Amino acid sequence: MTGGEKVAETVKPLRSRADLSREVSRLRRRGTVNLRKVERRGATARKRAQRKVSGQRGQVTRAVRRNRRDAERQVKSARDEVGRRIDDAQTTAEEAFGRLESEARGLA
Repeated sequence: MTGGEKVAETVKPLRSRADLSREVSRLRRRGTVNLRKVERRGATARKRAQRKVSGQRGQVTRAVRRNRRDAERQVKSARDEVGRRIDDAQTTAEEAFGRLESEARGLA
């Protein structure tokens, strides 16, 4: 099935005004039924949902803290590595300059 056919199948129930209003009322009815189900389940479902959300919030908070610690650790490690490389490059350059300087004195 091509993309155009998928779109045509999706839009098919919405071609006429009557079909559109039938689809809207069907969706509204389904929403009402689902709302009634949730209301019927009452406090138990609400508490269960609150526990679930609270647990997920804690889980996400822990994950964010862990990710932040890991990122900070990586940044610190990279910063230290760059500093070491700069120091090594500076030392190498100073040593090379010193050798050149001593060779120049030897030639003069």
